Amino acid sequence: MLEKHLLPKEDIDRSISSRNVQIIEAFEPVIGIRRINLKITVRLECDIVELVLHALEYLKEIRAINLVSIDANTHLKQMVQFTRATLMFDIKVWSK
Repeated sequence: MLEKHLLPKEDIDRSISSRNVQIIEAFEPVIGIRRINLKITVRLECDIVELVLHALEYLKEIRAINLVSIDANTHLKQMVQFTRATLMFDIKVWSK
């Protein structure tokens, strides 16, 4: 479900096996803050800048989120192009 919102529209229409979105909790550096890595992998030729900007536009709706870092690259592996972006965020955790 998250894939549908994070990937640019032209990538949504392609095969589901060509994309992958993972959310990995990195660590909790401060009480009340969760650090997560959002990893997006697309096994297609796509504009890496558009991929990252689209994800950031969707995530800006979350008010309690701060971008910590971005790492993005494109490479070939066995004649298949992979575009990867890893975005690290700190998310404020609300107490109940």
